[in-house]
Amino acid sequence: MKKKEKTYKEHLHEARQQKQELPLHKMNDVSRRQFIQGVGYFLTALSVPSLVRVETLSKISKKIFGNSLAFAAVGEFETKPIVIKLNFRSGYAYSQWLIGCYNDNVTTTPDRNVPWSFNNVVSVPTATGIPTIIPPSSAGLLNSYANGIQNFLTIAGPGGHFPEFKGSHYPTKGELTTWRAATEINSGSNTTLTSPFAFGDISLVALRDVPASLQDYAPTVYTNIQNVYSQFTAPQFLTNQGTNISNSIQENLFAVMANKFSADIEKSLYKKDADTLRSANTQSFQILATNFADALNPNHPDNTATMAALTAGLPAQIRLDCPVSLPQAMFVGIQAANLGITPRIFDLIIDTQDWHETVTPPSNSYTTDPRYQSARYLAQLIRNVFTLLNDGSTWQNAITSTNEVANVLCLSEFTRSVGYAPAPYDPDNPDNYTNGTLIISSDNAQNVFKAGSYGGYATSYYPLQVYNPGTGMHASQYSIPNYLYGLTHNAQLLGVDLADFGITDSETTIGLPYLFV
Repeated sequence: MKKKEKTYKEHLHEARQQKQELPLHKMNDVSRRQFIQGVGYFLTALSVPSLVRVETLSKISKKIFGNSLAFAAVGEFETKPIVIKLNFRSGYAYSQWLIGCYNDNVTTTPDRNVPWSFNNVVSVPTATGIPTIIPPSSAGLLNSYANGIQNFLTIAGPGGHFPEFKGSHYPTKGELTTWRAATEINSGSNTTLTSPFAFGDISLVALRDVPASLQDYAPTVYTNIQNVYSQFTAPQFLTNQGTNISNSIQENLFAVMANKFSADIEKSLYKKDADTLRSANTQSFQILATNFADALNPNHPDNTATMAALTAGLPAQIRLDCPVSLPQAMFVGIQAANLGITPRIFDLIIDTQDWHETVTPPSNSYTTDPRYQSARYLAQLIRNVFTLLNDGSTWQNAITSTNEVANVLCLSEFTRSVGYAPAPYDPDNPDNYTNGTLIISSDNAQNVFKAGSYGGYATSYYPLQVYNPGTGMHASQYSIPNYLYGLTHNAQLLGVDLADFGITDSETTIGLPYLFV
């Protein structure tokens, strides 16, 4: 039986106890990268000359990885979008109320489960030929991101209320956030923590229902924002007399050191790898010079303007319950991913209170309807986040020096019925009719998925206009795809190979060519 590899921390503990040499070659890959990263920060903090640092890290890297530049390698996901995963518990119709369905702008049936008339809806053309349908709740807020929106409604609703969302969870194998974090770290990303952040009531969603082998990548859940930033302390740099070096002097020292490193690299034998080395150096200085406690505190004076922009114009928060402030959670999650503290994904857990009550038929008077008001809050919050991401200064990617991109992924156990029960039945807002995936990107020029609204209403309560992802056609007679198609779709959106986690059902190994570029 193969002996289990020990982590860097376990090796370090044993070495301290036994006074023996640390056997680096026996560490697992993640621990090796953490070790090299720590050595780099240590050498940088000591102002070791640039070329000595490069030579030292190259030799260590060659010894334990077999590649002299492995220490400076950029992970596959470090330049990809940050994923904001919105988990709506109790069934939330984001595929109807936040973004509209296919044909929503021409369907006149009085049984639609929306409060607005079809003539209040805007159809925005996209490069795919399938328009993105913008309902009044998102009008004027998300129109300009139409080419970064995909609403795929027609997936079978699996039945009932439960915390194991079928679009992101697989029994005994784990959950999408954990898989994405593990995939990211194993691709070479060097984050301070391997566990993403999650905000909300963990009892509502099975985010931590993962096997023991993946626990290091399972989300850490918070119900209080202060508990996030208070776990960090400010970096301290001391003189040889033991006194603190002031912040202003630290900043000047880091600037000189960073510039000196770049200049030395240009003159060195590593010129062909200069960009890679400079990127690694930039990340090192960013972590050394950043006070994570302040950076993640939404109430810190340095973050006042950002928080004001995130909360600007927000209406009342209707039936979107969360124990933390949603704008603050957005700020902390993006900030942590941008600074390399966590993997580039985080969760918000939102209780929508199970929308069973009398609903009104579509009309031109919809602004007082709670369905409109709830979705309007989400649209405004997403718009505020995207405005900051694209402003050119708030969140820049450390590798590319360009604006960070974020993708908002919406999930629920089901997305409620596309129609309410007409007379003589109670005009209820029914459970479990269909499910769907909705992704909204801050990059309107993205070229990963095909934009548009796929699947929606026919000309009556039933049947649906179902989108067949295998043929690229809408048809009312096509059967609704199995819910595992939703899991497959979401995994592909996030760059996760389900087979890496032992999931090989036939529905999860198919391609979805008509939903991806």
